[in-house]
Amino acid sequence: MLKKNSLIFSLITILLVSFLIHIQCSDKGTNSQGPGNVGIDLKLTTSALLQMVSQLHIVITADDMDTIEVSIPLSEENGYVFSQAIEVPSGTGRLFVVEVLDDNGVILYRGEEISDVSQGVSITLTIYLEPQVSLMKLTPRYNQKIANSLLYLTYEVFNIEELYEIFFKVYFRSHLLEFISATIDTSLNEATTTLSVNVVHPVTMEPSYLNIVLKGTNNIPVVDENGNGSLVNLVFRCQSISIPVESTYLNLDYTRILDPTGFPSPIDPPLMIDSSLIKILSDITTDDTIPNIPVLLSPANNETDVVLNPTLQWNAADHA
Repeated sequence: MLKKNSLIFSLITILLVSFLIHIQCSDKGTNSQGPGNVGIDLKLTTSALLQMVSQLHIVITADDMDTIEVSIPLSEENGYVFSQAIEVPSGTGRLFVVEVLDDNGVILYRGEEISDVSQGVSITLTIYLEPQVSLMKLTPRYNQKIANSLLYLTYEVFNIEELYEIFFKVYFRSHLLEFISATIDTSLNEATTTLSVNVVHPVTMEPSYLNIVLKGTNNIPVVDENGNGSLVNLVFRCQSISIPVESTYLNLDYTRILDPTGFPSPIDPPLMIDSSLIKILSDITTDDTIPNIPVLLSPANNETDVVLNPTLQWNAADHA
C-alpha cells in the first residue's frame, strides 16, 4: 500500500509537483540570532502539477525568531514556475511548512521539514507532502511519449478510509490512445481482490471510457489504514499522429464507493479528482536528403565557346 507521504517536492523527481528550497548565503545584513540572514530561492516546476493548484503557502518558524509567512500565487500562465527570495535568520531548528491550496483556499497538500540555516552553507530541503483531502488520481500525472509506444499509469486513491469496493471511469480519446489492459496493482492481494473492466466506445463524438469495478472480498479493504492505495495499473498505446505533437487528457470520474455492507461510504474531507496529461510526439521522420544532381544536356560538360548567357537544358531528377 502507498504510504501517506509518498508525494515528494523535489526538482529532480517529477511526481505531483516539483518543489525545492535552496538555501544559500546572502549579504543582506545581520541579526542577533546569527552571523547573517540567508536568502531562500523557491522554485516550482509543473508538468505534473494539479490543475486545481492556485497558491503556495509557506510558514517558517523557530523559538528564537519571528514567524515568517509567505503566500505565493500560482497560475498556468507563468507555467507554475516562480523564483522568490525570503530572508530567514540563520540558526538551528528552523521549521519549514509548505501548503498547497486551491482557488477556494482549501489545503490540498501539506508537508514540513526542520533544518538548520547557517551562514555560508548551501542546503536543499526535500519536503514530503501528505494529501489533506480525499483524492483519486492517475500517476504519473504528466507523460510525454512517442507515437506507437506504450503508456503505463496507476490509479491511486488517498484519504478514503474503509474502501471495500469502487466503481470508477477513465475517459480517453480513442483516436489518440488505444486501451491495452487493466490489472490489479501488485500491492493488493489478487486472491482477495476482484477486477472487472468494460470498454465503451460511444457512437457520438464523446470520448471513450473504461468502466472499472474493483472489489475487496471477505471484508478486506483495498486501501491501507490511512485510506491510501495503489489500486489498478492501466496500459494504453499511443496512436500514430499526423502532426508533430498532440496533447490529450485522461479524465477520471467515479459512480460508487461502497463499504463492506454494500452501502455508499461517506467521504470526509471532500473528494478531489485529478486528470492526467499525455503529450504524444510523432514518430514520422521527414526525408531531408539532398536531391540528386540533374544531368546537364546543353551546354555539354567542358564545352568551350559557350555564349555569355546560355540556355540550359537538363534531364529531370527526383526531388529537383
